[in-house]
Amino acid sequence: MKLRCEATEATEFERYKTIVDDMDQFTTISAKPLAYFIWTNTLRTSSDNLHNILKSDGFNLEPVLWHSDVFRIIGHVKGLGNHWTYLAGHFHIQEASSMLPVLILNPKSNERVLDLCASPGNKTAQIAVALNNQGTVVANDIDRIRLKAVRHMINRLGLMNVSVTCVDGSNYPVSGGAFDAVVVDVPCSCEGTSRRYPNVITRFVHNRSELVRKQQSLLRQAIRRCRTQGRIVYSTCTYAPEENESVIHSVMKEMPEMIQILPIQFPGLKTSHGLKEWQGEIYPDEMKNTLRIWPHHNDTGGFFVALLQKTGHSSKEDECFPIGDPRCNSFVKSTFHPISSTDEYTEILESRFGIPKQRFVDLSMLYKNSRDIYITPKNHTSPCLPNVITGLPMLHVRTRFPQLTTSGASAFGHFATKNAIDLKADQLMAYLERRSIRIEQSQQLNCDSTGYVIVKYNNTPLGVGFYDISRAEMASLLPKSMIVKSVEEEGEDIS
Repeated sequence: MKLRCEATEATEFERYKTIVDDMDQFTTISAKPLAYFIWTNTLRTSSDNLHNILKSDGFNLEPVLWHSDVFRIIGHVKGLGNHWTYLAGHFHIQEASSMLPVLILNPKSNERVLDLCASPGNKTAQIAVALNNQGTVVANDIDRIRLKAVRHMINRLGLMNVSVTCVDGSNYPVSGGAFDAVVVDVPCSCEGTSRRYPNVITRFVHNRSELVRKQQSLLRQAIRRCRTQGRIVYSTCTYAPEENESVIHSVMKEMPEMIQILPIQFPGLKTSHGLKEWQGEIYPDEMKNTLRIWPHHNDTGGFFVALLQKTGHSSKEDECFPIGDPRCNSFVKSTFHPISSTDEYTEILESRFGIPKQRFVDLSMLYKNSRDIYITPKNHTSPCLPNVITGLPMLHVRTRFPQLTTSGASAFGHFATKNAIDLKADQLMAYLERRSIRIEQSQQLNCDSTGYVIVKYNNTPLGVGFYDISRAEMASLLPKSMIVKSVEEEGEDIS
C-alpha cells in the first residue's frame, strides 16, 4: 500500500517539475512522515515554562527560527494530546505551514477579524490569542458538525473573544458586519498535506474545477466583507496553480482597482515567490508577492499564502450594517441575552472561590439559554446573525448551586483563594480518568465546605470537581470530551 501511494504521489506531482527547484528532494521529503509542531498559548503560559515542563516529561522540543512561540517535536509524540498542559490549554498542535496565514496577517488588538472557513479552528485560535483575548474574532464554517471541533478548541484554550457562526461563506451576510481583516483558508485539493494523509493525492483531483469555483466565490465574499484598506489573507494547502495564483488572478480581473497584492516578509523561513505563469496563463507582476511553501525547504507541509489589501468598494452591495444597527437587534436577541446586572454571579464566584469581582469588570455575561452563561470582552461585537454562539461558557445555572464550567475554572482558577485543590502527581491520572480521589489533609486547608472546587495541578487550573468534606473525597467532573486519545486526532482537518 505504501509503495502504491508513493507511486501515485510521484505521478501526480510530476506536473510540478517545471516549478519546483529540486524535484528529487521534493519527491524524497514528500514520502517521509511529517513532524509535529506546537505553539504556545501565551494567554496561559510562557514558551520557556511550556518547554521546561514538556522536556521534563520526556518530550524533545526544538525552537524554530521563524517564531519564538513555536516548537517542533523531535522523536516521539505519544501522550502529547493527553498531557495535562494540553488539557489545560497551554499549547495547541498545528502543522507549521498552516500557522503562516495568521502570522502573515499579523492581527492587531483593535481589529475585528473574520475566519471565513474556520473549521477545525486552528487559525481562529491563533487570531484570538494574537488579539490577547480582546476585541472580536468571528469563526465561520458552513458545516455545523465541524464547528463542534471549533467550540471544543475555544473552550480548552480559554478564548473569550470568539463568536461562532454557521453560514455559507460564499454568501456571508452583510448583517455580519464589516471586518478589518479576513482569513479565507479555502477548501482545496490538499496536496500539501500528503505527508500526513497520503490518500489525499487522488481524493480531489477529479473535481478541481468545482473546487476552483468555490474558492473564487469565497475570496470574492471575503473582499466584500472587508473594510476599505483592510487586509485579506487567501491560503491553501495545495501546490496547484489553478487553486492559487489563478484564483487570485481571476478575482482581481473581476474586481479591478479593488485589491492589490502586498509583499510578505517572513524571516527565518525559506519560501518561493508566486508563479509568473502557468500553462499559458500569464499573471501580473505583483503575483510575485505571494508565497509558496515547499516541503523540502523547511521540512514542513506544502502551502500557498497571499496577503491582499482592499483598496475600494465596487457597489452598495459591499456596505455592511454597523454594529448595533436596529436592523440587527432581532437577530442578536434571538441568540443570546446580555445580563444587565452580573452581581448575583460574580458574588457567587467571590464567595465560593475567592475570585475577586473586579476580574469581571471588563467582561460581559450572556445567557445562551436558560441554563448556560457565557462570558466575553465588553469590546466584542458579535455578528448580527441567528444562532451565533459568543464567548466562553462560564456557568451552568440550572442546578441547585450554579456550577463553574471546566473552561471557566481554567480561565479564572488562578485567581481563586479558597475551595481549590492542588493535585499530587499520583492523583492526576485519576482526575483525568474521571475517578474519585481521596484528598489528603494537607490539600484540604482552603476548603471550607462540601461543594464544587477548582482542581489544579502544579498550581495550574485544570477544571472542576465536587468535594465531600465529611468523606475527604473529590469526584472528578472533567468532561469526557476533554480527553484526546492520540495526537493524530489533533492534526489538520482536510475533509
